[in-house]
Amino acid sequence: MPYTAPRMSTSTILISSTKFDGSPHYEYEAELLGCDGPLVICRIHAGVPWTGYRGSGLARYDSTALFFTDRWYNTQHFHEPYGEAQRRSYTNIGLPAVLEGGVLRWVDLDLDVMEDRDRTWVDDEDEFEEHRARMGYPDDIVAGALAARDEVLRLATTGAFPFDRASHVPPLVR
Repeated sequence: MPYTAPRMSTSTILISSTKFDGSPHYEYEAELLGCDGPLVICRIHAGVPWTGYRGSGLARYDSTALFFTDRWYNTQHFHEPYGEAQRRSYTNIGLPAVLEGGVLRWVDLDLDVMEDRDRTWVDDEDEFEEHRARMGYPDDIVAGALAARDEVLRLATTGAFPFDRASHVPPLVR
């Protein structure tokens, strides 16, 4: 399905993520493109400042981010694949997002699923295990994170929503 621009007026929201223990993860502003039931669609523009546990910087690439209020993950599709591996998408495993008063909050559970030109793979399994022990992830959180990882891998490898990139990435302007 080709890209279809959302039909909702835009506004700026703050995206704020924490780790399970409440410590800061990342914060940055994004353009809210629309909401469709449990789906929150945002545009992150290259050059937008971010702050996080690793310091601060500027977003390097334009992307469309899909957050869910009923799924244990969110995914970011880069408008142009980047790097040697041609990274196309980055999916965070985390608690469902909550959008209130211009702030979208979610809790990062460490596991990430990457989609590159030639493969889809899981990253940060070691970080998940480390934080699981240190932060005391309850069994239901562990089960939810692992189920979300498996769902994302299945959907990403088949190109099913929300990994149908052409539906979420604008056509390149040449």
